[in-house]
Amino acid sequence: MPRGKLALLRLNEVGEILENQHVKKSGGSNPLVVPAILFGVMAGLITMGRNASEKHATAPGRRNHGDHRRLSPEIELVGITTVFRDAPRRALLTAEVLKLFGAEVPVVAGCSDPLLPDWSAIGGGRALGRQFEALDPSVDWKGNRHAVPYIIETVRDFHSRGEKITLVPIGPLTNVALAFHLAPDLVSKCDVLLMGGKWSDSSAEWNIRCDPEAAAIFFQSGADIRMVGLDVTLQCVLEDSEVDLIRSSPHASVRFLGQLIDLWGHPVTLHDPLTILALFTDVVGFAPMHLEVTLHPKEQRARTIPVDGPANVRAAVRVNAPEARRIFRDRILGAPRPG
Repeated sequence: MPRGKLALLRLNEVGEILENQHVKKSGGSNPLVVPAILFGVMAGLITMGRNASEKHATAPGRRNHGDHRRLSPEIELVGITTVFRDAPRRALLTAEVLKLFGAEVPVVAGCSDPLLPDWSAIGGGRALGRQFEALDPSVDWKGNRHAVPYIIETVRDFHSRGEKITLVPIGPLTNVALAFHLAPDLVSKCDVLLMGGKWSDSSAEWNIRCDPEAAAIFFQSGADIRMVGLDVTLQCVLEDSEVDLIRSSPHASVRFLGQLIDLWGHPVTLHDPLTILALFTDVVGFAPMHLEVTLHPKEQRARTIPVDGPANVRAAVRVNAPEARRIFRDRILGAPRPG
């Protein structure tokens, strides 16, 4: 992995981080592929199924998780990992939502802390959002795998069969950055479609701000990255009438999303769904750029700044917002139910 002026953490520092995050270093390559999408956190709700493009064409005999209940037949959802604050709690909520949609998809909890935790610099500190009030507080996450080795093993597994998996991180980049650091071979074996960053002004986007060091490692990795940032996602906000359709859906699974929206208490901006839509539609347009994540000084941390140099990312520069909203609305409101 290249080491630029935003140098990677020293190996002993990463070792301490992994010990604190309860991550075990993966063993050697586990040659094994088939097409698919490996999601970074929770937002695969509109996207279950197989990717119909050549790049992600599903191999014969490959079982598609939740094949009988696809919301988007264009892609295959292989797994979901969670990250930040309380990753096991996020995994529990993710699993419950997937259950409502009748989807059998592995969920693996990852890192709860940023690489260099400074909770005072993150709005809300360690507190989870109100949407987690939907969970029974007496129920704990029972999973015993960790997202970092899971990502490493899954990417290698797919690559060994001659195909590339696409990682879709829609949260802080801690899990992916650690996976790339521990297994540098991954950067040439997967594609990445990221929700995060903002190149068009000097503001710091939330996912980058929650772990700037991980973002710096990620953008220097040499991976094939497409970035869907606030430059386009802020143009895709659901109208109140569209949210009302979700709340009043005849499907219990869709109404539950309406309840999460109400607990969340913010306008419904299609940050993560727009990123997913970029996998299999042309609603988002991209342009090559060289972006760096600023780490110093403190008041400029976590900005994704365009600089001179060879492109290290294709960043979203335009969006067909009405069409993106239409596709999202149609997929969500037509969501199948278990049973």
